Amino acid sequence: MHPDEDALRRALRRTRALNSGRQDDDARARQHTERAAPAATQSWSSVSGTSVSGSVATIEIAVMSALLEVDDLDELAPCAVAALGRSLGWDAGFLWNVEAGQPQLVASWPSGGARDPQASSRELRWTDHVLSLPIPIDDHVAWLVELHANEPKPPEPELVELVRRLARLIGRTLRRARRQSRLDAELKLDRAKLQRLHTSDVIAVMVTTHDGRILEANDALLQMVGYTRDELARGELRWDAITPPGWQESDARILEELAQGAVVRAYHKEYIRRDGSLVPVIIGAAPLGGDPCQHIAFVIDITAQKQVERQLEALNVELEDRVAKRSEELRALARQLQNVREEQLAELSREIHDVFGQDVAVLKVDLSWLQRRFADGTTDFAALSARTTAMMERLDDLHSTIRRIASQLRPRILDDLGLVAAIESHARDLAKRTGLAIELSLPDEISVPPELATALFRIYQELMTNVLRHASASRVEVSMTATDSEIVLDFFDDGVGISHVAPDEASLGLVGIRERALAFGGVFQIAPAPGGGTAATVCLPRQEAAP
Repeated sequence: MHPDEDALRRALRRTRALNSGRQDDDARARQHTERAAPAATQSWSSVSGTSVSGSVATIEIAVMSALLEVDDLDELAPCAVAALGRSLGWDAGFLWNVEAGQPQLVASWPSGGARDPQASSRELRWTDHVLSLPIPIDDHVAWLVELHANEPKPPEPELVELVRRLARLIGRTLRRARRQSRLDAELKLDRAKLQRLHTSDVIAVMVTTHDGRILEANDALLQMVGYTRDELARGELRWDAITPPGWQESDARILEELAQGAVVRAYHKEYIRRDGSLVPVIIGAAPLGGDPCQHIAFVIDITAQKQVERQLEALNVELEDRVAKRSEELRALARQLQNVREEQLAELSREIHDVFGQDVAVLKVDLSWLQRRFADGTTDFAALSARTTAMMERLDDLHSTIRRIASQLRPRILDDLGLVAAIESHARDLAKRTGLAIELSLPDEISVPPELATALFRIYQELMTNVLRHASASRVEVSMTATDSEIVLDFFDDGVGISHVAPDEASLGLVGIRERALAFGGVFQIAPAPGGGTAATVCLPRQEAAP
């Protein structure tokens, strides 16, 4: 129940009690006014100066009776003014509304008077005396009363003061009536809004008491906690009984605030459903008063919101795990790259020391021998020819070694003839050295930027390296297809399969392949092949080579 609605009901009960005792007094007052009206008229119109003190009370009773018995706000002023005029003994009267600036006729007596200022003036030319009486409301003149009489009406001071006092009384009564009318309209609107809110089930609403009872609840609240309206009517649904123990201390503070008349802003809480499950809610409450103290509470079920929060929390945990795993992979890859770089440098150092060093030392010995022979003036040209031929063969070996090392660092054919030729050359050399059967299905020619060609070639190299190190395969199939938008490299081997390879053995190489693919906006997938072995696919966006 709305607080204003409860207050209104109490006020109506008091009003009925007062009116029940006042009706007899009002009836007697009207009878007294009717009996006293001729005397009041005679007293006002008397020329001899007869005392009017006895008529003052009669006039006051007549006006106040009119104010008390009229319920319609629009009829309040006309009835009061008519009672005033008749009690004073005037022949006719008009009530004008002057709030809008242009006077508007509201009422007249006797009834049937003119309805505009000009007509009223023409109809009242027969009158000899006019009394204008302003009625103020809220510090401005809102009404104007004209009282007309055919005979002179001497201005007796006591009656003049009475008229002024009654005019102010009528004005105050009208002001209070207007204010009460506005309050009644606002209260009616608030009650309608509250009723719509209560019955719409858009939000759960309940009226509760300090001691834990739920006096009223809409269907939204009953559905939220799983109770029926019959159970509510039997008192089986109590807000303290459906509150988990962990929230009782918080509820005690809320009740203290409500007892002090404070409006409790929205706060989080839980209720126990009929089936024992918990429903998280947001609740706000306001005091309604009464004895015992009542409150109105608005409750919102936030179960869906809590589920989303839990999902977000789980996703955050998963994301953090992925980021941690990814970071560790990148750190391991960085270490692996550093190790590979060091191994390559060490191997290059050994090649230079073992091959270049030995061959250069032999060449130095041969050159020293030639120098001595030329100094001795030898004429053994056959020996000189044999020694120089051996030196040329050794230089050819050095040249081949240099080309091999350079090709390992970066195959020159990749720059000279392109990606397809580089893969074919590498596959032929690898098959010749290892005996591995390699089947290639490549386009005749493909135009890609150098950096993309290098990435695809290194991915192919790493996949081949994994086969040689881990797969124990006898056959490898490599195919490449190119469209306007992408390049796809498919790789298959008939080895033991990736699931039988220890994760640490191949993971870093695969991470390197994945990183190369991601660097170009591509994807890398690897999985056991259906018939055994391993299948891998690399898909990279197509980028046209610069002219």
